[in-house]
Amino acid sequence: MVNSGEDRKACCGFLGDHHFFFQEHRILFHSLSILEAENKPCELHLLIEFLKRKDLLDKVKGANYLLELAQTAPSPIDLESYSFILKECWAKRTAIEEVKKFSLSLSKAQNVSVFLEEFSKKFVSISKNITPNTIRTFAEVSALEGSSGYLAELAFRREYFRKHKKPFVDGISSGYVDLDNTIGGFGNSNLIILASRPGMGKTALALNFAQRIAINHPIGIVSLEMSSIQLYERMVSMEAEVPGAAIREGRSTDKEWERIEKFEPNISRLSIYIQEGSYFLKELVSKARNLKEEKGIKLLIIDYLQLLRAAGENRLMEISNITRDLKNLAMELHIPIVCLAQLSRKVEERTNHRPLLSDLRESGTIEQDADVVMFLLRDDYYDENHRPGEANLIVAKNRHGKTGDIILHFSKNFAKFEPLKIGDYHDKNIFE
Repeated sequence: MVNSGEDRKACCGFLGDHHFFFQEHRILFHSLSILEAENKPCELHLLIEFLKRKDLLDKVKGANYLLELAQTAPSPIDLESYSFILKECWAKRTAIEEVKKFSLSLSKAQNVSVFLEEFSKKFVSISKNITPNTIRTFAEVSALEGSSGYLAELAFRREYFRKHKKPFVDGISSGYVDLDNTIGGFGNSNLIILASRPGMGKTALALNFAQRIAINHPIGIVSLEMSSIQLYERMVSMEAEVPGAAIREGRSTDKEWERIEKFEPNISRLSIYIQEGSYFLKELVSKARNLKEEKGIKLLIIDYLQLLRAAGENRLMEISNITRDLKNLAMELHIPIVCLAQLSRKVEERTNHRPLLSDLRESGTIEQDADVVMFLLRDDYYDENHRPGEANLIVAKNRHGKTGDIILHFSKNFAKFEPLKIGDYHDKNIFE
């Protein structure tokens, strides 16, 4: 029994009548919640009158039982602790019931992977219901009073910029300064789409991101198109600057072999966790959660979007469901997700071949759900004599900042993208 009005509001916001085990306690809490909602004092005699009018007094063991409860109520100082205990007991009961259902239903499951994913969602839901409500006012977010809060965070960012002469990144750096200056790095909870026509090098660029980031942070790669050994060989080729064909076919020269022996250990030490397959979205989500929990990944790369499968009446709805769930996954895990995607053939019909947002193949809500959309364009793909080695990374959408073009140098033999200083690409010899 709680006397303080503020404490009652806290209880009603944090607890529900379903959290109580005994039916009489559920009725009592529900009745108190009604009185609180009507701004009526929750005094014992008013509660008894309310229960009499509703013909519920006998169902809560009568007035004497209520008096006994009021006399033995714990101190309101311990209200939060008791509320958590109550919720934890509810969670245990609910989990036990779910385990019973699980044991009965497992043998009938047609797709065990999907069944386990649905089962794990129920436990995640139970876990989330234990924690208190996370709704906050702007005043609470800002926390202007005291030594911490948003102003302190802004002060830290200013000091970081002054000290390091580069933008603060709320997430992780992409490994390319010009790109970080444009999109602010790969922000936590962001869904980032990297799209191009086949053959432009989007997988290679994603691996370049991975190589640069994994030096300092563990990352995950979900590869739907290439095996782990194929990805590894491409990264060795990039690091050692030995043509991939020479590595695959075993025809590297002595000098190239020396470079392979020297640089291959650098790749083996990178904290990169590769997950092959996982064509079904639910399976991918489950494995991404495991990578976050077990390996602590700071970035997830998916290659590529159109190979994923999910529920949907048609392919357009399916892609829409996929991008929405990927965005939700990025927010849940609080990490950036870089998802590769194919562009439609409409790009080929333009003279300059420059992609537009409308070119996203089976676009659905890709543009809507993504925080950042980037296109990769190499003019020398269409004309080998036109600015050979130049790659244009086009930031076509940025929900949190500016858009623009980033010029990179692409070494085709090594599938390696390197940053350029502003103005370098005007030198005709830079790509030779």
